[in-house]
Amino acid sequence: MNGQKTTRRFVLAVILALAFPWAGQAVTLSGLRYGVMTMMDQDTTLYPRRWTNAELNFWINQAVSFVSDVALCVEKETTLVLVASQTDYAMPSDFIKAKGAMIWDTTSGSTDLDRTAIGLLIVEEKDLGKQAGDRKYGPYQVVDLGRSLRKIRLAPTPMADFAVKVSYWGVGRNLTADTNTCDVPRSFEGVVMLKAASFCWQKLRQSDPYIQAFWIDMQNLVPRLQSPSQTQPQSQTPVTP
Repeated sequence: MNGQKTTRRFVLAVILALAFPWAGQAVTLSGLRYGVMTMMDQDTTLYPRRWTNAELNFWINQAVSFVSDVALCVEKETTLVLVASQTDYAMPSDFIKAKGAMIWDTTSGSTDLDRTAIGLLIVEEKDLGKQAGDRKYGPYQVVDLGRSLRKIRLAPTPMADFAVKVSYWGVGRNLTADTNTCDVPRSFEGVVMLKAASFCWQKLRQSDPYIQAFWIDMQNLVPRLQSPSQTQPQSQTPVTP
């Protein structure tokens, strides 16, 4: 089993090196597409292909979304200007889960929010979803109201001259042009390709040779997925383009 894992990691490393050889740079959409085609042994010079570029682009974006959702690996930030007496604030459309927040007093007259920091208010995973009264972090409490609402709540009611910068786990960037770079961490690029290949084979209604490898590598990258209580679907077929 360990030999199979080592071989698969080596193969993925070779594919990534071929797809985007400059170390330290994120892989582009065209690089991911080349990697997926190579993984599936599709002759890139053969026409017509079993999967067109448009189809592969669709499944790659589905894979980026799926991996970033399950792994919580894409960290983003947004700055909110607070309104007096308003406690709930909408988060961006790519919001999955709050990570932390910092609140500033902007009464200095400057628009530089790095001045007069009130304090760092960490939203710990074990506290997400609790009522405001159950959490005490300094002068303000920041509560994640959940992905379905896509909002955070501040308590007590903030002052109008405060602002808050929220860090959150978000959905990976949608790749529309070949030169667009993937914003999932480089260590997750291999599982993105595995999941994209898995989606392609599920569309053919054939035995999926990639899904098991995908979940094994995801468990190695995200230890919390190894918990017996974590449900891991063995297949998932998104909406067909």
